[in-house]
Amino acid sequence: MPDFVKLAESYGHVGIKITDPDTMEEQLAEAMAMKDKLVFIDVYVDRNEHVYPMQIAGQAMRDMWLTKGGAYLMQQQHLISVLMENEAGSLSRLVGLFSQRGYNIETLNVAPTDDPSISRLTLTTITSPERIEQITKQLHKLIEVVKVHNLTENVHVERELMLIKVRATGSVREEVKRSADIFRAQIVDVNANLYTIQIVGDKAKLDGFIDVLGRDRIMEVVRSGVIGIARGEKTLST
Repeated sequence: MPDFVKLAESYGHVGIKITDPDTMEEQLAEAMAMKDKLVFIDVYVDRNEHVYPMQIAGQAMRDMWLTKGGAYLMQQQHLISVLMENEAGSLSRLVGLFSQRGYNIETLNVAPTDDPSISRLTLTTITSPERIEQITKQLHKLIEVVKVHNLTENVHVERELMLIKVRATGSVREEVKRSADIFRAQIVDVNANLYTIQIVGDKAKLDGFIDVLGRDRIMEVVRSGVIGIARGEKTLST
């Protein structure tokens, strides 16, 4: 485990380590007195003490036990599809609903449907099952919203488009072309020093392509945001 006090000090801040409960009050008062400085406090807790919320062993940092006895918060990415009236201000009200309640939108895509009066909005957010239920209920309350569906609840297809501009000179050009072929990407623009590549897939595929190319070669990345559709006969329509 890193020394968080030294890490804070290396950035020019103040670090305080608390290891004794008897000195905690005094050290906290010391930290609060430093009004003009950023103070990081590292509190050591006995391994037999259960302090909640507590990270679940072997899970992601965002997954944690909320209470002793089993209640837990398991966060995951949810793909939400919304049909909404294509009117001025509709998008800002929907996004405002998320910001007012502290929900973060990871990706957002809006496009017209076959009905010009209706737009389809697709967004991804990382949260718990309990909170995603609250989100969908709040979305249903918006006047402009026609239908809401959490695609993550059922089998579905999701895709994202990425355009990526890559430095490619000399022998690197062939290497980049081979990587594009492996990932079934397309080179859509070429000049003497770079390629612009188009690739479609899920998030893991796009992230993997970026890693293979090497971030030092990448000049620019544009991603469309995730879109999705349910498999089978189920549809989201008016």
